[in-house]
Amino acid sequence: MSTTTKPINQKAWFLILPMLICVAFSAVLPLMVVVNYSVQDIISPERRVFVGTEWFAAICA
Repeated sequence: MSTTTKPINQKAWFLILPMLICVAFSAVLPLMVVVNYSVQDIISPERRVFVGTEWFAAICA
């Protein structure tokens, strides 16, 4: 009795790729917005002042 081995097909992992792209996009975009807001002093919708790392330095001092 001889046993034949079936080749392993790994192509099904490509079906997960669209989901990974959607999850990465929905995670990275809000993170970029939070980082952007953390370095700006938004006084009004028309007036924004870039403060950079001044706030973080003031907290640590």
